Amino acid sequence: MATLPHGSWPTPITSALVVRSAARPAAVAVDGADVWWGEFRPGEGGRTAIVRRSPGGVATDVLPAPWNARTRVHEYGGGAWAVAEGTLWFTEFTDQRLYRLDPGAAAPAPVTPEPAIPSGVRLADLRPLPGNAGVLAVRETHTDSGAAADVVNELVRVGADGAVEVLVSGPDFVSDPAPAPDGATLAWLRWDHPDMPWDAAQLVVRAADGTETVVAGGPGESVVQPTWAADGTLWFLSDATDVWSLHRWRPGGPAELVLDVGSDIASPQWVFGQRRFDLLPGGRIVLAFGRAGVDRLAVLGPDGGLRELDLPYAAFASLTAHGDAVVCTAGGPVDEPVVLRVAVDTGAAEVLAPGARPGSGPGLVLPARARDVPDLRRRHRDRRGARPGVPADQPAGERPGG
Repeated sequence: MATLPHGSWPTPITSALVVRSAARPAAVAVDGADVWWGEFRPGEGGRTAIVRRSPGGVATDVLPAPWNARTRVHEYGGGAWAVAEGTLWFTEFTDQRLYRLDPGAAAPAPVTPEPAIPSGVRLADLRPLPGNAGVLAVRETHTDSGAAADVVNELVRVGADGAVEVLVSGPDFVSDPAPAPDGATLAWLRWDHPDMPWDAAQLVVRAADGTETVVAGGPGESVVQPTWAADGTLWFLSDATDVWSLHRWRPGGPAELVLDVGSDIASPQWVFGQRRFDLLPGGRIVLAFGRAGVDRLAVLGPDGGLRELDLPYAAFASLTAHGDAVVCTAGGPVDEPVVLRVAVDTGAAEVLAPGARPGSGPGLVLPARARDVPDLRRRHRDRRGARPGVPADQPAGERPGG
């Protein structure tokens, strides 16, 4: 290795390379035998494309340029698209309206009208209704004042014809509309200023007769990802134990702690639509949790046994059951995220969409080192920081900057 003064080291990392390597998959969805995912593409104006992969392995852009499935709700966005029976529902970034793209259609069709204030009515956390009758969503409505205090957040049902029914109004913030298998019961999350959703959020269930039950959450307790099982059990993650752990609730009973791994299963809800667990056949649950600075993917059996899967990845997101497999995004210490399918019985992994290949050469990005640091709530968390490699030695006794 050559010895060169600081500031003169050559680098293969160009601006074009940085843009190309920033392309990555986002949310993942399963629709029948097909796997769908969002794909952030800086080289196409920073839009989010939607891609579908058929069982035969062919990946197709469903949402071509210039369409951009991205929502501005909470400005951080998330949950901007959903798919059911081949029909794609999405919020278009340029006007924040809801659009629908049916199989075989030449172009998306608008569902909601143009608002009086440009991009003044925004939708996120989309959940398709049975029979493609519409979607449940978080609606964020802005006013002429432009003041953040005047923004209204509600849960709504948007019909296929654009008709809107308000389901929940009043809290400062709402998320995660989750209809129960009976089609009449609804679960959701709510929280108010000054709390952030990782500080305090309540899980509420409204029965068919209109009765509402606060299942979990409140001051000092955060709840995320309510998910119904086919038998009417409601699963969710709560940090009542100081870390986000797996709980369940059955109507008429109390919330029960099912699994505490000693670290967070969930992650802070900066964006909508995060999934760190999902329900598998046979009463099993696939989940991801952090330990020693890296994520572990594991399967919880109906007997309470937890089995970790040996995989060469350090981060997992958007966990989605796909028969006896899980589809998710996964990344490693020096690898960009991929779309991954893992057979939970064997641990066999298949990359459905490879990550960007920076092509920067070996040694320029070194494996990250774990550090234990306190978070804002004075709890200790594992963090990892990647160290850059160097293409040359520094002169003896010389420091950067002279």
